[in-house]
Amino acid sequence: MTKKTETFDEVLENRNKSIYYKLHKAKQEIGKVTKGSNNPFFKSKYADLNSLIDAVEPILHKYDLILLQPIING
Repeated sequence: MTKKTETFDEVLENRNKSIYYKLHKAKQEIGKVTKGSNNPFFKSKYADLNSLIDAVEPILHKYDLILLQPIING
């Protein structure tokens, strides 16, 4: 049995389909999320869930990834 040798272009094409590659590229683009909400109890700022989703979803979609929010024990 002979193993087929991939061409350089085939290796790149297959690598770009890997979920780990896509997640790595998306993470590089996401950067920091703006902390726009205030927590008066701790006198601190935080990034609320809507800000996080607004910052992350377009980049995930660019790499054909999806953000899921499973409901557990709902």
